[in-house]
Amino acid sequence: MPKTPINEYVEEFDAVFESIACRVEPTAPRAPNQNAFIERWGNSLQYECLKCFIVFGKKHLDRLVASYVSF
Repeated sequence: MPKTPINEYVEEFDAVFESIACRVEPTAPRAPNQNAFIERWGNSLQYECLKCFIVFGKKHLDRLVASYVSF
């Protein structure tokens, strides 16, 4: 199976975010320090919240994440 280029879907993703009035800012490729904040938040969500639940679908996941964020 041929590998897809890394930036094959970039324009489509950017269009989705721009359609909901989100600003798209490119980051340097393979620069993990630029993603450290979201990586830490994702790990906190996983270990503090999702580890304790069995998720039964997207709607349930959205509710769990919303509860975690409000907490």
